[in-house]
Amino acid sequence: MSSPLDLLAPECTRAEYPYIEGTGTGILIVDDEPLGSGLGTEGRIRHRRWKGNSIMAMKFLRIFAPVLLVSAVGWGLPLDIVPNGSFEADTNRDGAPDGWGPALFNSPGEAVWDRDVARSGEASVRLADSAHPERRDWQANSARWVLRNRAQIAAGKTVTAEGWVRSELTAGDAKIVLAWFAKDKWLHEDSSDGVTGKKEWTHRTISAEAPPQAVSVAVYLVLGNATGRVWFDDVRAVRGTAAPGNFRTLDIRAACNVGFRDETAGDAKGGWTDQGKNDLREIQTGMQTLRGVPFDVVSSRDNSGRGCIVLKGKGRQDVANSATFPVELTCDALYFLHACAWAGRKGNRVAEYIVRYDGGQTVRVPVRNGLEITDWWAPSDCDGCALGWQGHNAESNGIGLVILPWRNPHPETAVASVTAQTTGRGSNLMLVAVTAGDGEPSFPELPLNYHFTDTTGWYPWNFPIDNPDLGELDLSRFLDAPAGKHGFADVDPKGRIVFGNGTRGRFFGTNVGGSRCCPPKKEAEVWAARLASYGVNLLRLHAYDSKWADLIDYSKGNSRSLNPDALDRMDYFVAELKKRGIYVYFDLLDYRSMLPGDEVRDADKMGTRWEHSVKGASIFNRRIIDLQKEFATQLLTHRNPYTGLRYVDEPALLIQEITNENSVFYLANTKLMLPSYVAELEGLWNAWLVELHGDREHVVNAWTAPDGTCALTADEDPVAGTVALPARSLYEDLSKGSKDPMKAPVRLNAMTRFLYELEVAYYTEMTQHLRGLGLKCLITGTNQDFSDASNRANALCQAMTRNNYWCHPNLHVKPFIRFRNLSMLSSNIPRSATPIANIASSTVAGKPMISPEFNFPWPNEFRAESLPVTMAYASLQDWDGMLFFTYETRTQFGRLTYFGNTKDPVRWGQVPMAALMFHRGDVAPAHNTVDIGVSTVDTFSTRPRRTSDDYSPYCVVPYISKLRNAYFDDVYTGDADIAMSSGHSAIGDYSKAKRAIVFADSAAVDEGGAVVDRGRSSRRTLPGVGRWETVDGLTRFVPTDLPAGAEVLRRDGMSVGVVTERFYLLPSASQLGAKTGGKWVHRLLLDAFKRWNLPGKGALEEAGAVYRSDTGELVLDSRSQRFMAVTPRLRSVVGFLDDQVVSLGDVAVTCRTRFAAVSVIVLDDAADIKRSRRLLITAVARAENTGQATIDTGQAAIGIDADTGAFLPQSTIALAEAGRAPVLAEPVDADVLVPWGRARAFALNETGERARELTVAAAEGKVSVQTVAALSPWILLERQ
Repeated sequence: MSSPLDLLAPECTRAEYPYIEGTGTGILIVDDEPLGSGLGTEGRIRHRRWKGNSIMAMKFLRIFAPVLLVSAVGWGLPLDIVPNGSFEADTNRDGAPDGWGPALFNSPGEAVWDRDVARSGEASVRLADSAHPERRDWQANSARWVLRNRAQIAAGKTVTAEGWVRSELTAGDAKIVLAWFAKDKWLHEDSSDGVTGKKEWTHRTISAEAPPQAVSVAVYLVLGNATGRVWFDDVRAVRGTAAPGNFRTLDIRAACNVGFRDETAGDAKGGWTDQGKNDLREIQTGMQTLRGVPFDVVSSRDNSGRGCIVLKGKGRQDVANSATFPVELTCDALYFLHACAWAGRKGNRVAEYIVRYDGGQTVRVPVRNGLEITDWWAPSDCDGCALGWQGHNAESNGIGLVILPWRNPHPETAVASVTAQTTGRGSNLMLVAVTAGDGEPSFPELPLNYHFTDTTGWYPWNFPIDNPDLGELDLSRFLDAPAGKHGFADVDPKGRIVFGNGTRGRFFGTNVGGSRCCPPKKEAEVWAARLASYGVNLLRLHAYDSKWADLIDYSKGNSRSLNPDALDRMDYFVAELKKRGIYVYFDLLDYRSMLPGDEVRDADKMGTRWEHSVKGASIFNRRIIDLQKEFATQLLTHRNPYTGLRYVDEPALLIQEITNENSVFYLANTKLMLPSYVAELEGLWNAWLVELHGDREHVVNAWTAPDGTCALTADEDPVAGTVALPARSLYEDLSKGSKDPMKAPVRLNAMTRFLYELEVAYYTEMTQHLRGLGLKCLITGTNQDFSDASNRANALCQAMTRNNYWCHPNLHVKPFIRFRNLSMLSSNIPRSATPIANIASSTVAGKPMISPEFNFPWPNEFRAESLPVTMAYASLQDWDGMLFFTYETRTQFGRLTYFGNTKDPVRWGQVPMAALMFHRGDVAPAHNTVDIGVSTVDTFSTRPRRTSDDYSPYCVVPYISKLRNAYFDDVYTGDADIAMSSGHSAIGDYSKAKRAIVFADSAAVDEGGAVVDRGRSSRRTLPGVGRWETVDGLTRFVPTDLPAGAEVLRRDGMSVGVVTERFYLLPSASQLGAKTGGKWVHRLLLDAFKRWNLPGKGALEEAGAVYRSDTGELVLDSRSQRFMAVTPRLRSVVGFLDDQVVSLGDVAVTCRTRFAAVSVIVLDDAADIKRSRRLLITAVARAENTGQATIDTGQAAIGIDADTGAFLPQSTIALAEAGRAPVLAEPVDADVLVPWGRARAFALNETGERARELTVAAAEGKVSVQTVAALSPWILLERQ
């Protein structure tokens, strides 16, 4: 699912992560550790120094290091604007203080994170020598440390910044600066008084009001026009006129009644909550600073065993319900370090603090759970309190205390005392310490708990984008150059791509996007050669209509003109690809921006991404359709000067896509279109109803169910255009039942047909236009669908396409992207919408299938499974093309990105193996073909998305046999080995099928869903066999005239169907376990193979656990979470290998790396491994960027259990730090045993050349090589 963000800068946008504009170059110097070294868990850079004209340092931080953002808190908690103002923390291990970055512009200055000089703690930041000897402009004379992330601020609000400066200057001065911004526009700066000369630590402060246009503020530490050096430390900035200070800890010793330690639970004698070792014994006593506030925690030893105040509640009844302690001072605020036990619901009143002033006045402070206090188990920041202390005990790793900042409404009057009080019947209050202070309460942000993988022993790996050579692995021989030499692509009767001379077409490829579709000519030559060496023979040119590309000249104020220079570069690139034997895949409508000059309604309001984009509207809006046709004409009738052909006549153009990831069936996302286009669609809907039914009365008749309920509400009239289009319910599960007329089956099914007809009209018009231009290549509609109706409309085109990603990261959540860290092999296969299941769900009998985009994106740790598993099942399914998204060419990154594969040793390192496997057909196509029958009534029956249903054959069948959808009106006439009904209705005649499995989840037999007859499809398929009747809500089969050999099927003692020599007739899918997943589909299929003597027999007890292909070559074992492929030319094992010997025929693998992918494939033209003289061993596990870090989202643990070392198969985590180059790869520690007598082994480098020879052990006619010594994904094994 590519997007502008994915294609250009996957980690950030300027609006999200602003940085300082400027130009210049700089030198980054790191003391003690070289930048880019692979730091293990204990690695730390002591000093990091930026020298010279280093504006690039700030740009580096913008692109590679997401900012330190605030913790997840409510709006009421006051947080400091400046994180890490003491400059102590470097939790992301990037060698710079968290939250800060240097900006030296064009000055000769130096910026240093200094860990030897500090006012407090151990670190400060240093600036030096910013004065330029010749220039006088400010950029040449300013050196700064800059707060990376600006803080939101409302206009007119006051911000106060303060800090300490130490100086050794002979010229210039140092200041603390507040910089104000309106979005990304700099407004002005307010500065503190400067510090000059030589001074010890000097305090400086600046308090200023946000200007009228301001929406954010940044803090700069500035050295201007200076010779010499300065240090900054203990910097703070808060919203308000004064930072918190003048703290005075209060003496609560006399009020303390229990200690922190408890030995015996429930004895009414111990400390804390009287729960034994579930206590607070780990807390440090004495003076300590928590979230910037000093507290004096009473030592129980020094106070007769009493260290805190615990008040009566339902959990502990043996203590008093109130306690009073003296204050006797004036203050702006009181800070209570406290928590509660047995907290109850949010908002539950735990206690109150009664504040008494001199003179007798009192103020009552409510203390409510989740607002002013939290439970001491799993405490966190909330609306009114800040997490203060965290610790653990014998029963929990997540205990703690929170700080309540109470603003004193009478700061001029001395507070005499405070009484803490509970009701005695609710929660227990535990008060540990209290501090008084002046100024506005504000807290530093919580430091993020970064998780780093221990990469000790991992090796750096860098695929050179600019080197086309692949040495020993060059696969260009598989590309029958030039592309198009066999004529134009066509489709044979089996639905496979063939060329004019009958040659079968199989395509392994990738994508380039945006401006990279029109590369400079030298780069085009290198890219084409490099892709060919990797065996890529199909390249999709994607998103070249976008603003971040330059094919369309948007400078003209419209999107209707092509840029001649960009078009020339694209032509040259296509010619280079063709010369190398690489076909091209063109898009038509991807991310085109509509401008006012296009005369498109609301063009100025349209976005380029999913929300309020052209998607959806482009399928029915006349003006936008005409613009698409115009663009197609301009591009496809243009003559490429380097090939001499127009694109309509170009045989190297394999396929033309009409629109990328676009459908009116996406409208369940109600924000997809602008309101005016939603209104236009609703108008078309009402007009369609009028054309179909005539007037309101006829709609009422059509939409009234047998029980008299009508789906048309009293205020709806199609003639008046007021019938609602409930697009949000497009994928409603009607089996749940609903009295809401907006969810009535007749309305939703009618809506589905209406949208289907819109798409049919669109694809028909666009196809006719393209063919009218003379286009001769294959045409596909869109590459993403979720419903039978959408896919059936798409099937009007010549070929099917489907994108899919495993665990696609959520790129749009803030502050950090999130992703599911789950292995596909660990998923519940019968219920999992894997790429295999999703792509299979879009296949159609008689149509080719190409997946234009598939990937297992970084940073998923288990992405090693992506290519060996996906390409093996693509081969089993006999799909025609698989394009690994995407080919990243931006060398400036040098690191892993979400979808860019080319820097990833785990993904790109397996491309040679995958290309070999697919081109040669090393994995055999399935023996059996299973058609999923989809009748017309099935098509328009509202359902959940196909692979999200309660059960789905798409989630099971593709791992066993070939699957295709077969669309028909009423009678199935296909020739599959087995036809399996979709179950979406109880209609459909399968009597002409070779064999059929007929069942129904829905009993409806009409498009309106009003007529029900669960047994109709079975009776039509085999007339007279019996009848089905409903008993206590269950469907029972009553046989009447069973054919010879037929057998009645029973479940839970009830007859539910019948099986014959050709048919399984099981009307009620729900009684087979439909609501508990698809395990029953697997069991039914295995039983059918056995009864009908078809390939693919397996033990019934393996159903839902072990998936064996009907060829016998592939096994996916969910129990061991492992995949294996055993074919004559290929042996592969992927998953959790657990130091076991895995037998792959006459090849064996013993792997000690916990999760890995190890493949052995024939590299020459031999028929099998035993006769081959050259083998490629590919062994990969994990790979990360240097400094990559994640944080726990609270939904699951991360990666590997820190205590046990065990892999955690699933977690949802956030990528806090993307990291930097170099990419580090985990060596795979495996022994690979091959049936050869003698051999030599060589580790290959990034260009496929021999890097070093490895030791080969030989014994008993077999050789063994250890992969761990290679420090490479690739080992070449040569037989001697």
